Amino acid sequence: ALIANEEARVDASVFGQLFAEVTKWSDHSLRRAYVGKGHGGQKRAFKVKFLGEGVKDYGGPYRAVYEQIADELENDQEWHDARMACLLPLFVPSPNRYNSTGDVGRDKFVFNPCPSMKSGSSLKKYGFLGKLVGMAARHGLQMGLDLPTFYWRRLASQQVSTSHLEEVDKVFLNTMRAIEGVLEEPAEDESAEGMAAALGVERFLEVALSDGTIVPVTPGGSDIALDFHNAEVYVREARRLRLDEALPQLEAFRSGLAAVVPVQLFSLFTERELEVLICGQSQMDIGLLKQCTEYEGVSANDTHVRFFWEVLEEMTAEQRTEFLRFAWARSRLPDSAADMP
Repeated sequence: ALIANEEARVDASVFGQLFAEVTKWSDHSLRRAYVGKGHGGQKRAFKVKFLGEGVKDYGGPYRAVYEQIADELENDQEWHDARMACLLPLFVPSPNRYNSTGDVGRDKFVFNPCPSMKSGSSLKKYGFLGKLVGMAARHGLQMGLDLPTFYWRRLASQQVSTSHLEEVDKVFLNTMRAIEGVLEEPAEDESAEGMAAALGVERFLEVALSDGTIVPVTPGGSDIALDFHNAEVYVREARRLRLDEALPQLEAFRSGLAAVVPVQLFSLFTERELEVLICGQSQMDIGLLKQCTEYEGVSANDTHVRFFWEVLEEMTAEQRTEFLRFAWARSRLPDSAADMP
C-alpha cells in the first residue's frame, strides 16, 4: 500500500534508509573505492544486504541500490492524480513532462522548488544526493537522473540564460514572449484592462513554479495586475525567478558532490560531457555492448547468439533498459569501452 505521509515515504525508501545511516559517516569514507574478493571487480564504498532476500552482494545488489534510488526520485506514476508530484519530494516532473508540452524536455525532472524544500533538513537531503551521485561516479556507475541542461551548465560553472527554460517549461516561455510581443505594439489603453484585452486573460505579478506553487514576482505582486507600465520588469523578474527557483537545492547538491569528487574539474567539460560522465547515455549503445561482450563456450557467429542481438536491436529503448537491469543491475552503460568494467 502507498504511504500517504511524505516524510514516512522518505524514511521507508532506500534513499531514506541510506540517508539515515550514511550521513553518520565521514566524507573520507565515502571517497573510498575498494573491491572485495569475488565481487566481479565492482568498486564500492559499502556492502549491501537486502533484508528478507537470500542474496549476497557480489556487485549486483550494490548497483541495484543506485538504480532503486533513481527510480524512487523520478517516479511520478504512483502519484498521477497529484499536482506535479513524485514518490519522494526531492524531485518533481518538469512542466513540459507533466503537461506533455514542448518539443524537448518531456523526460526531464527538476528539483522541487517548493519553499519547504529550502529548509535546512531538506537541503541536507539534496547534499546527500550529491554524495550518492559522486560515489556512483567514483565506482563506475551511472545514475540515470534526467535533469535539465542548465543544471549541468551551472555545475560546470557555465552561464545560463532564459532560453534554457525551453527544456523545462515551454508554456511559460511562450507566455513571456507573448507579453513582450504586446509591448512592441502601440497601445491606446495601457491599463491592466488594456493588457488583459491584448493577452486575452487578466494576469497578476505572480508566477507558477515547476511544482505549481504560485509566488509573487514582487512583494504583494499577487494583488497587482499586470499592465503596460510594469510588464517589462515583470517579464525580466519572472524569468530570473524561474531560472533560480531551485538554486539553493542545486547548490546543496553541488556541495554534496564536492565532498566526494573534485568538482573544480567540472569546468573542463561541456554540460553534455558532464551529464554523460555522471549519468551515462539514456539510450543503450548496442554497438558498445557488442564490442565489450566476451563469449565463453559459444561464438558470436552462432545462430542463437545472432538471434539474440537481432532481438535486442528490435527492442524499444525502454525494453533495452529493462534487459540491462535484469542482466547487469544497471540501466545505463558507460560512455566508452575504456570505462566498461
